[in-house]
Amino acid sequence: MLRLLLSAAPAEATPALRARLASASAVQWPEKLPPPAAAPAGSVDVHAHRPARSLPRTAAGLDALAARHLAGAAPDRWRALHDALPTHRGTLPELLERLAELPVGDKPAPTPGNALGVLAELLDRVPVGTALAALPALPEAAVRAALTGRAPAPALAEAVADRGDGRSRIALADNSRTDARLLRVLVAAGDPAVNASVWRHQRTTQALRRTIIAAHPGVPLHPALRSRLLEENNDRRDNAPLLAATDPELLARGLAATDSRVSVQAWALDRLRERHGAEAARAVAAERCARKVGLALRSDDPAELRALVDDYADPRRLPALLARHRSTRAVQSYFEEPYAIDGALLVAAHRERPFAVHASAELVRHEAVDDEQREVFRLSLVNDHWQTDAPGGAFRVLVPPEQRLAEEAVHAGADIDGWARAAQRAGLLTAGRLLRLAHPVGPAAEALLGLADRQGRLPADAAEPLGALIAEHLAGHPDAWTVLVTLADSFAGTLTELVATAGAASGPRPEGDADAGLTPPQAAAPADPEAPEEPNTPLERAAASAVHLLRELAAGEDAAPPPLPRDDTALVAFLARTERADLPGLAVPAWLSAACRDAGLPDPAEELPPPDEDALLEAALDDRWRAWQPVTALYLAGLIPSATAAAAVPARNAYLARGAQGPAARAVDRLVGSTLASAIDGAEREGADADQQLRLAGRRAAAQYLSELLGNLHHGDRMLEFFERYQKKELKLAGPTEELLERSYSRYQRSDLLRVAAAAPAGTAELLVPALDVEERVALASHLARIAPVPHAPLSALLRERDPEVLARLAELAPDLDERSQAMLLELRHTPLAAALALDGARSVPGPDDRDAALAGLARLSGRERPLTQLTAVLRLLLAAGPEAVAAELPAARLRPAAAEACREVLAADEPALELTTRVARERRLGRPYDSGAWLHAETAAVRLDDALATGYPTAERLLAREPAALLLRYLDSAARREDAPKGAEELREAASALVRQAIAADAGCFARAVRRLAHRDADWRKRAHRATLAQVLA
Repeated sequence: MLRLLLSAAPAEATPALRARLASASAVQWPEKLPPPAAAPAGSVDVHAHRPARSLPRTAAGLDALAARHLAGAAPDRWRALHDALPTHRGTLPELLERLAELPVGDKPAPTPGNALGVLAELLDRVPVGTALAALPALPEAAVRAALTGRAPAPALAEAVADRGDGRSRIALADNSRTDARLLRVLVAAGDPAVNASVWRHQRTTQALRRTIIAAHPGVPLHPALRSRLLEENNDRRDNAPLLAATDPELLARGLAATDSRVSVQAWALDRLRERHGAEAARAVAAERCARKVGLALRSDDPAELRALVDDYADPRRLPALLARHRSTRAVQSYFEEPYAIDGALLVAAHRERPFAVHASAELVRHEAVDDEQREVFRLSLVNDHWQTDAPGGAFRVLVPPEQRLAEEAVHAGADIDGWARAAQRAGLLTAGRLLRLAHPVGPAAEALLGLADRQGRLPADAAEPLGALIAEHLAGHPDAWTVLVTLADSFAGTLTELVATAGAASGPRPEGDADAGLTPPQAAAPADPEAPEEPNTPLERAAASAVHLLRELAAGEDAAPPPLPRDDTALVAFLARTERADLPGLAVPAWLSAACRDAGLPDPAEELPPPDEDALLEAALDDRWRAWQPVTALYLAGLIPSATAAAAVPARNAYLARGAQGPAARAVDRLVGSTLASAIDGAEREGADADQQLRLAGRRAAAQYLSELLGNLHHGDRMLEFFERYQKKELKLAGPTEELLERSYSRYQRSDLLRVAAAAPAGTAELLVPALDVEERVALASHLARIAPVPHAPLSALLRERDPEVLARLAELAPDLDERSQAMLLELRHTPLAAALALDGARSVPGPDDRDAALAGLARLSGRERPLTQLTAVLRLLLAAGPEAVAAELPAARLRPAAAEACREVLAADEPALELTTRVARERRLGRPYDSGAWLHAETAAVRLDDALATGYPTAERLLAREPAALLLRYLDSAARREDAPKGAEELREAASALVRQAIAADAGCFARAVRRLAHRDADWRKRAHRATLAQVLA
């Protein structure tokens, strides 16, 4: 309720009022208020706007312009107008003045979407006869823009359905907004192609589909439609109408695919017998039919079969059945059968005994029901959101929304916001009437918020009177606001009555500044019984480190960090229960000890003294199979280097599910690479001078090393012991290279081999490629792509054969990779990776078709597309024709300024294709949320963010805008303690610090709110903590 009122009067949302309400009640202050409503855009003058192709459909003067120049225009003039619009730079009146002089080309010119939209608006504004004559002269894209891509004028749609040409009728049938009554007119035309489009339409009823089937073979089915109907995987919408067929093959398919009633089976087989004889009917029934039907067919007397058929011609049968039966399946089956439909009888029966909601949903779109009758069933659909168990409650679905609001109090269990939205969409209720009638206050506020737009703004007919009411009774009157929130839970009247009552009950408005003497609250927050008592989830465990770093970021150069919220013992107790592995630096910070003493709680530092890294490491290694967890914690705290972490645990454990993305695994990769490089180098120095012998020596050394390492992975030796033994030459190395992949390895052993090979120096992974199957090549590529920086040479070797199956699998894999890896694999469906990104020495020569298609795609841009769409069009031209072609076309291309600037920067780079592909990858991953809990673990986040900052993809600003705040702050605290943190971590920390200080300068209370949110003390905030960025936490 408070959010609703403040959204109507945002000037009242002051820190002082927040402080007053926090001290007086347990009301929850809204986290974010909607922005002010934008001023309505002025009307565009058709005589001044240029270019003509970008004219909005609401432009003033379009009607008069169309009547003056186009009311009797010949079809070829419409075609000339279509060809001239894309290149005309002046106004539309200037173009129409030259309409008679415009040439008509032999081939239609490519036309952007906005020009087609202008043409469609003009077609709506001319006489129907002129528009109908013009449509056949226009290209396919123009016809579909006028009849498919939007809602055409009703007169034009009716004329096209009644007497348009086949192409125009198909375009109208493909429009998702076309009503079932127009679809019925289209079916009456008897065009198989039009019928096929009508059949696919989402608003086509089963009655219309039966009409299409029953007309066959007089109106033959389109071949594509017939092929679809005979498929085995169709749903009931396709199968049930086949019972109206007199084609034995179609009817047999309908009987076999549907669980239909005896009545409709008898009806269908009786019609088939009339057309093809009894033997044909018996042959179809032999495959599947009810026993009663089969027995009746054995008789030569048709009356026995017809006795099983319901009286489908009687329009009273369907209303009686719908009033009696309410199950979804029963209602569905009645509409699948050929009952006669009379809208008036159905409405009368519905008023006497309301139908089930499924029946109302079917009738509200039925072609046999007129507009007035539809409104009755639409009202039932709206009121289905607000059901009541009171006596006679079933009949409340027939009561108009305003009458219900005046007569009934909205109960808490009703879907009141859904009801309000449905009533507004149906034109049965306005937000202003809802404000004045809905009671009590709680559900009324919920309903009004349901009518707000995506940014939370109320419709004007509710926002304006509510704002005026607040200005009259509450503005500048903190006592009135306090009375309002106190009365809200028990007040039985409407929201407007509550505002007036609060203003009247709180006396005169105080003179002077009502905010004087009030300060933002520090921690006067209501108790939250559902708040966690101790950290359990990854985000909860990150709270202590996140708050620790937030204090450091908030501190100025000469200022102390802000204090924790006062008088919040539960918050301090929650942070004090953090385990050592989750504390910043594995130690209890001094501020947390002081907060515990101030709150009268035991100091956690007494049980957790400052860490002794040697003792902690020795204790961790006592359990060799679980050692990677405490060892990784020591590494993230900056107490041991990564090499020590990798050498201290079994390598196999470093590659377990979570450990596979952990720091130990990355350190193992580095040790593997350096040791193998020295082994290969030593083998090559001892070999002969011939190139072939050198390659064989290096290959043998690689194979021997990988073989020993693979065995070590599965015997549990620690990496430190293995490297020491290898350096002392105490290991007996394996035999020839060829034996490496010929051994009987298990699937898990081969998987480990690929993972280790990916970390080896250049030239090693390529040795394995010829011996790998498709799955293993994809696995090797994924391991290679996850190493930062991405090793270009192994990927190039892997894809040199250009196996289509490997390329397809890699394209599927791309969305799960980091951004730089995704950039490398993004265009695999269109061009080989090695040629596109210059990973090989030679580049493939594009064909003329590739170049022409890329040029045409760039020319079709209108300038209003998303940056991703525009950059992709430029990328395709870059891959097909090279940087020179892009530089030549860029000045004339219709690009957004940001996209054009990005393209100019890319052309100046050393690898334009790689740079532009990476930018496209960024756009595709913009704002991608992390829903998986695995992304939130500290060790996983450390590797992921290290890699991102090391490669520069994404930037520090992008990471700030998408990473969960607690995870990001914990990472920055860890990165500041580690020697191997990437340089980009410093830039990210500076950006975060600037954001925090700017927020505190604007609102001194934001630090306390942020601490409560990070510590999971805010009930509403906990629901979205895994998505909340640092800026959102500070808001």
